[in-house]
Amino acid sequence: VLKSGIIFRDIPDNFVQWVIDRSQVLQFQPDALIYEKGAAAEKFYYVISGNVALFLQEGEEQVLINNYQAGNTFGYEVLAKHALRMTYAKAEDAVLVLATPLRILQKISEQFPAFQIQFTLQLQTLALLLKKPMDWLQDDESVHYISRKHSLILIMNMLKPILLMLALLVLVGILFNASVISTSMTLWMCSILGVLGIGWSVWNAFDWRNDYFVVTNQRVVFLEKIALIYDSRKETPLS
Repeated sequence: VLKSGIIFRDIPDNFVQWVIDRSQVLQFQPDALIYEKGAAAEKFYYVISGNVALFLQEGEEQVLINNYQAGNTFGYEVLAKHALRMTYAKAEDAVLVLATPLRILQKISEQFPAFQIQFTLQLQTLALLLKKPMDWLQDDESVHYISRKHSLILIMNMLKPILLMLALLVLVGILFNASVISTSMTLWMCSILGVLGIGWSVWNAFDWRNDYFVVTNQRVVFLEKIALIYDSRKETPLS
């Protein structure tokens, strides 16, 4: 059953069975807390049946972060450097989970490095979800993966305006040496080009931070936002 999810997909069957034998089946009644934010992360969970919600508490309001159904896993903070829960987790209805202790996960990580990589990716997804909750999720929809564009795209987008302004500054220098423009005009143009280059580069960085790729159990979504201009969501269903 564990191999139905991506986390255990590449783990040999005998090792998966070893994990199951050393895990514990836990039952939670509707609205029961599975763990609290800030608690020590000591177990990793696989949902056998029922629905689990991750949320944050803001005053009297509960802000939904993600949903998990049968076949999903949660509790990825267990292998984080500072193993503390980043959210609350509660049973939405009657829930059965398979709880795997930290020491078992550490053993798997030692044997299979790709296992740790999957945990790291899921922790990054959770961190991004905390910064940008997906309030458009349906009740039976869960986020499997969320990411920004590659950091190389960020670097290229920041370098382009700077390189363009440097080229224009060279042109300004040539015009000055040819006595086409005055010293005051040269200083004025250099200042303007410098501000434009830095401002444009910073704008591109903010634009990069506002774009997300999201994979849920139902669709693939591209979220794009340009500050003060528009906010769009493009999606493709998985079925």
